[in-house]
Amino acid sequence: NTIYIKGLLLHNKGDDESAESYLHKSYLYSRSPIAHYFLREIRHGNKTRFPIGFDLPTDEIERRVGLIKNILSGEIAPEKIDYGDVSDIAEWVYGGNSQSLQIAVSIVLTRANDEDALEYVAEKLVSPMLSDDVKHRMLSMLCESGYNREVGVVYGNVFRKIRIPVATFDDKGKDAFTKAFAIAFGRLTLTGHESFGKLSVGAEELQKELIYAGNADKVFELSALACAIYLYSGLKILTGKSDDNSVAYDLFGVKKEDVVKILKMTEKQ
Repeated sequence: NTIYIKGLLLHNKGDDESAESYLHKSYLYSRSPIAHYFLREIRHGNKTRFPIGFDLPTDEIERRVGLIKNILSGEIAPEKIDYGDVSDIAEWVYGGNSQSLQIAVSIVLTRANDEDALEYVAEKLVSPMLSDDVKHRMLSMLCESGYNREVGVVYGNVFRKIRIPVATFDDKGKDAFTKAFAIAFGRLTLTGHESFGKLSVGAEELQKELIYAGNADKVFELSALACAIYLYSGLKILTGKSDDNSVAYDLFGVKKEDVVKILKMTEKQ
């Protein structure tokens, strides 16, 4: 931190040669995306005074947050996205404390249709800077993207290996089932369970039963469908004292009646 601050002060005094040296050392020691930003600005000839602190200038923060919002809203076409810039932003976001930004940048990266971007997100699952809530959402995103690999994840300071499952769905209701299956997987990783083959089979079989009953293309609330997938799979890793599935309803944040309604829709009328 002392080296970093000295670099900023030297730049503000006009000694960019020394400032670059100090900020370069700071970045090598810390891999801080903030030190990297100011180092790059000096190398690009930025002569403005730098704020003395441990975050980016306000206008740069606004630019980065605005870029993520514009990508998610579709205002920036996929082919015009500078993923080099997004990568820099992601390093800054993942090192910060905004969970909403961490989730947002994870969505951008997992939708990039790029193997390197998916691997980058997967590598962040062991970061102590990210909460368990953010990590299980990242696992859901990787699952939805078809990233069928074994990954390391740290939940509550405990390292585990998890194989991200894959399920194959029919076109009828495919989008809803793909998203709900990914949600179910992500949430269930919080339980400590490590094998999700039965979840894949259960999701595929539930969709087949709904297709047979003529209900696969109905509009489903995704969390309720995710819970229904879990119950239909028969995993039995979330049971209350009376085996009434109340723990499952709580984990998925759904009402029992909404889940039961989906399961009853497998019955052909």
